[in-house]
Amino acid sequence: SQINQPALIFGEMGDAAGLFACAPEDGNFRVFYDALQSSVVEVEFFDADHFDFADSTSCLPCGFCQQGDADDAMVKLVTRRTLVAFLRYHLLGEVVMETYLTGDGIGSGVEAGLIAVRQK
Repeated sequence: SQINQPALIFGEMGDAAGLFACAPEDGNFRVFYDALQSSVVEVEFFDADHFDFADSTSCLPCGFCQQGDADDAMVKLVTRRTLVAFLRYHLLGEVVMETYLTGDGIGSGVEAGLIAVRQK
């Protein structure tokens, strides 16, 4: 069945290849974005790694993923801010949050060359 609700997807391509691909090309965030028919925002972090999104990396599989050069704190900050704006917009109807999702808020990361954003 198709998901017909707004979606927000975060991802990185630093772990797309190799023996232990933590974000394999055939099953990563881009594949999910392309498959969704609903309204979706995709945020790609350049030079990030799979576990930059996690609060704790004290796990065995974490050591197998490639390490990115992105600032771990920046990845978490942008992820949290974008998630909060997305939820406040879609669940609470706070239309002012749309400005963050489509304009100045998330746009500052795009302008700095830290992220790319696709929306449909």
